[in-house]
Amino acid sequence: APEALCPDRRNGILSLYLATPLTRSRYIAAKAAAVFTALLLVTLGPPLLYLIGLSAQNAGPHGLGGFLSTLGRIAASGLILSAFFTGFSVAASSLTDRKAFAAAGIFFFSQVVGTFVAILVDVAKLPGWILGFSTNSAAFALVLHIFGQGNITAESGYEVPAVAFAIGTAFWTILGGAIAWYRYSRLRVTR
Repeated sequence: APEALCPDRRNGILSLYLATPLTRSRYIAAKAAAVFTALLLVTLGPPLLYLIGLSAQNAGPHGLGGFLSTLGRIAASGLILSAFFTGFSVAASSLTDRKAFAAAGIFFFSQVVGTFVAILVDVAKLPGWILGFSTNSAAFALVLHIFGQGNITAESGYEVPAVAFAIGTAFWTILGGAIAWYRYSRLRVTR
């Protein structure tokens, strides 16, 4: 996302885009769709290739039902991870016009929030379901659940239901999109 969004503002191209009938909402939706598509290739490509390779060697899921079930799980997991990271990265990229700052912000925010959530549960003794809002693990734990891991036992020993991870993943995805939309709806563009 930093590569998709930051150069347009930094180089003044955003004002050219907005001089056309393209609205700010359509602009950010198109950029988010581009980032989502690129991330979808990364999250779907390798597991699909692995599934095809295993199936070609007759070592994959058994029968058409098993193949389609695994294919559906891979597709759902790829969509979830792509949406999560799109929301996250588009929000960070909307806050600055520098690619390096946006990339560092994504990493920094993820680590700080993940650590803060873990401290809330481990030190402050808040309920374990709060771990569902960890930016480090929510989406990945949800993917584990999709592949049949059931309720995930966190490193601290708390059993966290999958719905907590689903809500946390949806929360961060929607919040990221809302931040990006808000920033671009208020952004002053010079001509």
